[in-house]
Amino acid sequence: MKKVQINFVIDAVSFVLFTLLLSTGILMFYVLPPGRGGHGASILGLGRHGWGELHFWISMAFLAAMTLHLFMHWRWVVAVARGRTTAQGAARVRVLVGGAALMALAALAAAPLLAPIDRAGPQQGEMLRLEAPATPDAQPALHGGMTLREVAAAAGVAPESLAQRLDSAHPYPLDTPLRTLHERHGLTMNAVRQALAAPPEQRP
Repeated sequence: MKKVQINFVIDAVSFVLFTLLLSTGILMFYVLPPGRGGHGASILGLGRHGWGELHFWISMAFLAAMTLHLFMHWRWVVAVARGRTTAQGAARVRVLVGGAALMALAALAAAPLLAPIDRAGPQQGEMLRLEAPATPDAQPALHGGMTLREVAAAAGVAPESLAQRLDSAHPYPLDTPLRTLHERHGLTMNAVRQALAAPPEQRP
């Protein structure tokens, strides 16, 4: 097979993989979002976790195709980096700038993988789960996508009373998801359970 034909096959495969990567990414972000919207839902027999694994392997295949594409055009890359009509000093500068840019890109891509994992304990960890099991005293099952109004309705308490019980000085907004309240104000699932479990006389 000629080099031109090989390049065409690599480019065609790369385009297909990129299209699938974009499609699965949009599907997980909009159709099967994290939290209540994507919990328990499935498409073509795959849930959000299954589509996430497929998205990962497609990205690995796309990376391999791009690496092969770069290898096939390496002489062109070197020629552009050096500059065929520039002086030797200018060519060296272009190579150094290109190398620095590649190193910066590699560092940016590796930063999330090398960053320490925040293990703040079970209280914050519970807010990251899609579902939190009900407690033994028959409290409703909670998840991060619920609002305080929905939690109060499930528990049979007044929404305003629950919000004030959590923070009497600055009551939390009733129609904001618990996950957002956790991210913005540090509200934990354990604090919500404690407010629900408080005796009636302790609730405003």
